[in-house]
Amino acid sequence: MRMKRASCSIIFIVIIRRRPGSIFRRIHSGWRVVHQSKTRKSTSRRDALRQAKRDTGIPNNQQPKIDRVDLLDGNGKKIIGSNGQVIKVRQYHYTNKDGKPIVIQEHSLGHEKATPGHGAEPHFNVRPITNLGTGDEPGTHGHYNFPKR
Repeated sequence: MRMKRASCSIIFIVIIRRRPGSIFRRIHSGWRVVHQSKTRKSTSRRDALRQAKRDTGIPNNQQPKIDRVDLLDGNGKKIIGSNGQVIKVRQYHYTNKDGKPIVIQEHSLGHEKATPGHGAEPHFNVRPITNLGTGDEPGTHGHYNFPKR
């Protein structure tokens, strides 16, 4: 019986820190973000939105298409606020510099069941158009927190 020789290739990946909270990986075409910390604290709502736009390659002067949708829980059910009404969130629809549609959701109430620093505060989420519920965009933070007014 003849044994086949397994082929093996070795790939070297260089990981370095280029800015706080980001890890970059060397790829043939250059450096790209492969991971961001989950939360970014901002000094204001405006600062949080501008940073989310920067991280996704959306020009700051681009005007979005805005809509308001019901906030859903993990089971797809509408979330009811303490006043008995359905909680709505704003969605800002943009196109980034590569022509890809991006949605930035504003959760200005935060989430009651979340822990501090992980969604309890008012924040923005960056979502791909294909998964507005739980999707994330590579190179972005999970939450762009901003202080309550």
